Amino acid sequence: MFGPAAIAGDGADVARAVIIGVLLVSVAATVLAFAALAIDDA
Repeated sequence: MFGPAAIAGDGADVARAVIIGVLLVSVAATVLAFAALAIDDA
């Protein structure tokens, strides 16, 4: 959820959103790193 509803939500929802965001960024960075290695090896 976004906007006032998200701000008014409980801390668990906020923490869950932050954790999911961090995990997505980590996965994206890992995929990009492997892609860069694959391109360098080609």
